[in-house]
Amino acid sequence: MSLNKLFFSILFSLFVFTCLPQVTFAQRNKQQLEREREQNKKKIAETARILSQNAKTTKATVGELNALNEQIKTRQEMMSSITQEVDVLNGRVEELGEVIESMSNDLEGLKKEYAKMAHTAYKSQLSQNNLLFLFSAKTFHDFVMRVQYMRQYSKARKNQIEMILSVRQTLEDQQQAINEAKQEKDQLLVAKMGEFQELEALRKKQGSVLAELKKSSRKLKKELKKRKQADAHLATLIADVIREEMAKAKASSKTSKAKKSAKVSKANVAFIGADFSKFRKKLDWPVNSGFVSQSFGKHPHPALKGVMIENPGVDIQTKSKEIVRAVHKGVVKTVAHVPGEMNTVIIVQHGEYFTVYAKLKQSTVKVGQVVEDKDPIGIVSTDADGKSELQFQVWKQREKLNPQSWLRSR
Repeated sequence: MSLNKLFFSILFSLFVFTCLPQVTFAQRNKQQLEREREQNKKKIAETARILSQNAKTTKATVGELNALNEQIKTRQEMMSSITQEVDVLNGRVEELGEVIESMSNDLEGLKKEYAKMAHTAYKSQLSQNNLLFLFSAKTFHDFVMRVQYMRQYSKARKNQIEMILSVRQTLEDQQQAINEAKQEKDQLLVAKMGEFQELEALRKKQGSVLAELKKSSRKLKKELKKRKQADAHLATLIADVIREEMAKAKASSKTSKAKKSAKVSKANVAFIGADFSKFRKKLDWPVNSGFVSQSFGKHPHPALKGVMIENPGVDIQTKSKEIVRAVHKGVVKTVAHVPGEMNTVIIVQHGEYFTVYAKLKQSTVKVGQVVEDKDPIGIVSTDADGKSELQFQVWKQREKLNPQSWLRSR
């Protein structure tokens, strides 16, 4: 290999090494996976606290089962994230190994080229008799050419030494990077084994709770019937409020020359928080901690085989005495008590949108009150089984929407 080709090969290897992190993490970088792992850790800790509250009762409950299901789901996500991190590190080690092998070959080539130059210099006795070499020139032009040759030769040897040292240092750095990647991979594998053991324990507990719940299927069906009745009462309340507000809005639109006022009035109340539609996937959660224990729409009952349930919103299982907050600026339209497990209900209007907060122990707001984003509006209730759960709904006029499409990801 000529010296020019060798230099080009080394420069290419250095370029590949510089760009390597960008190529390796093109689709899903390591920092993102680490962030996901940290988020899952927080979710696991949060769910564990909620689970410990449910576990205080001696009997198995649906709330406990939901918390266990969430723990299992999050730990599975954690293990998946760890597996992806390990795959990324394996790819990193493999690519670094390829670059090290390539640059090791280049380094050997550099050493051979340098040895060849030193041997040539020795044979020509240039290093011992430079003056003789210069003044043996027959013409002045030949003398100038020999001076230029000696300068270029000296520069080439110096550059080659610097290149050898640079490549050697780069190889040491890359070897260190490989060692660090392998060490981190070993730590992740240990963490994954710990997660697997925790997951197996949770699955065992899940099976035990599920078996107990199946024994009390009659009680569960009775609770489900009460829930459907409570949902129906709440749906009637929401429909009445929305119908009334739509009628007011229609009447207000006919009065085109209504007087403007800086104070909140019947004419402009519908415009408070009317930018709600711009906050899809951006709304803060109505409680600071918790998880979705029952999602929106139709899905199987967690314990009753073959039984489907339909949720008009989402149930968010949370901690005892958790403060409930408004998700967006709006006007409180209703504070009411709904028979059954819904307890105290608050409905807030945001233009043509409405948010519903049910299963509250108490309200801290009044009808007509303007609330801002994150303002406290009530406290979540805790049932006889120790479950603290909020029912949260989002409506656009008469259309019920999936609240999780509006809440930001956690």
